[in-house]
Amino acid sequence: MNTQQTRSEHYIDVLDGIRAISLIFIVWFHIWEQSWLTPYIEYNNVFTRYFGITQSNLHLFVKFGYLFVDWLIIISAIVNFLPYAESIFMKTPWPDMKKYYKKRAIRIIPSYLLCILIMFIVAVSTNAYAVYEQKGFAFKDVITHLTFTSIYFKDVYRTSQLNGALWTVQVEIVYYLLMPFLAVFFKKKPVATICSMFAVGVISSNILLYHAKDTWACNNFVTTFASDYAVGMVICMVYCFLSKDRDKLYLKTVGIISALTACISFIWMLERFNTISRPEGQLYYRFELALLFGAMTLGIMFAPDFLRRFFGNRFFRFISMISYNLYIWHQVVALWLKKLRIPAWSGETAPNELGDVVWGRKYTFLCVIVALIFATLITYIFDIPVTKRLALWLKVSPAYKNSSEFGLKTLLARFAISDDKDDMSQNAAEGTDSDDVADAVDNTDEILDLDEMVDDEG
Repeated sequence: MNTQQTRSEHYIDVLDGIRAISLIFIVWFHIWEQSWLTPYIEYNNVFTRYFGITQSNLHLFVKFGYLFVDWLIIISAIVNFLPYAESIFMKTPWPDMKKYYKKRAIRIIPSYLLCILIMFIVAVSTNAYAVYEQKGFAFKDVITHLTFTSIYFKDVYRTSQLNGALWTVQVEIVYYLLMPFLAVFFKKKPVATICSMFAVGVISSNILLYHAKDTWACNNFVTTFASDYAVGMVICMVYCFLSKDRDKLYLKTVGIISALTACISFIWMLERFNTISRPEGQLYYRFELALLFGAMTLGIMFAPDFLRRFFGNRFFRFISMISYNLYIWHQVVALWLKKLRIPAWSGETAPNELGDVVWGRKYTFLCVIVALIFATLITYIFDIPVTKRLALWLKVSPAYKNSSEFGLKTLLARFAISDDKDDMSQNAAEGTDSDDVADAVDNTDEILDLDEMVDDEG
């Protein structure tokens, strides 16, 4: 039984894996910035040498891990546009705009506001704003973040005390607001809409690249991501058009070839980033990068079953579920641990500057563990209950419909879905009846609104 048939029509399980892998490299990049621990391993053995394998080096993926933010934004576009694409292709009811906005708000804003509150308290208690020459910067910092506009102010965007990662949420908010209108335009004139979005992304990127005085202040400007959202919308339409044939051999073959080709091209592109500054590279290659990420996404969506099962595994689904808070907090955790000298180190020079590999390994391990725990606690203790109550108040379907089925119980129920599906697959392979297992999975779907639970994490 196909994994996607047991879930909401808006749920595509491999997107969990893509989101998780993207986030893993983003987290690794920000930790690497503090540890300088290069992921380079030499293989000193006869066996691997015979196959021409003498080392493994993921340095480029980690060094340029920030590029995976673009992939997260493409996933966001897919998740948000998919209901509209299904309406166009399958003639399902057009999504209600008010309900769409309510769902987006309760999914994104609570954890965003909690982050601002915590970071502001920390900044004030540590007197962090005292170093700013500009009077009233603290007020400007808070107000621009509360209005989702800090990305438009150079000083706040570059030196905010309220978590630099929040710029991504502000970009997403703009496209959340635009999505219902983009969908209407697409329905009427699909080619013109996509071409216009490509043009906005490419032209605005080049204007900023060649005319901005400080590209660090505009490398993530809102309009430059228009091409990312356009790619996501195209992916939705292709997926809806070919979804009925996704189990056919020709499509699986095309899928894996597309994914591998795009992956190899992406690796070649990473080499180019060694010859250009980070902000200039982002602006110059954003359109090309969107196309490669889009090709990889489509390839994975239609890849052979073993690859789809890998991207839809339980670990990736868990990371995807906590990914919003993990994305928001991982860099803050890394900076706090280093500032507090955890793991312990002495002297004025940081261990990474002294090439202390042992400290770097301990620090990397602690950053990952603490960030995962912190994100999980905020997701289960704050995000899930608050989102559920707001959903009831606003009369929209919550991520967790049953009041007794959130927190760790929900996590167990979510994992149980995969266990039941694995049993179903085994039963089918053995020729036994799997109707009881299918009923169990369907009943679980009544508890968990999977569309919402794996929805975009920013």
